Amino acid sequence: MIPIAGSAYTYTYACMGELIAWIIGWDLILEYAVSNMAVGVGFSAHVVDLFDFFGLHLSARWSNPAFLPTGGGGYDPGWHFGFNWPAFIIVMLLTVILVRGIRESDNRNIDEHVDDYRACLVRLLDSLQPEPALRRAAARLR
Repeated sequence: MIPIAGSAYTYTYACMGELIAWIIGWDLILEYAVSNMAVGVGFSAHVVDLFDFFGLHLSARWSNPAFLPTGGGGYDPGWHFGFNWPAFIIVMLLTVILVRGIRESDNRNIDEHVDDYRACLVRLLDSLQPEPALRRAAARLR
């Protein structure tokens, strides 16, 4: 049985098996990581420009990636010692937001399941001991 709110992983697991689904699952994780890093680096440039506007100047060592293919920021092309702190912080914030959203969605799903089970229990108990008037009405409908 395939859940209604499935994903590429769920569909692949149901149609092609666990091995292919495992590959698709890791592909989705890598895709998330690469896209999240690209957003972080792009947004980092805007944050550094905003800091510059307010007179806070970050060192190029702490606002550029470790590999600069064309150089920049006073560095020659290639590898150098540095770490893009604004991008790292933005990626971590995005990850925290994503994880909180998943947890809230999971809690909501659990609450919905509890409500469904409760409704089924009420219907079951109601059907076990119906009122005599309801039994007569149900017998007339048959």
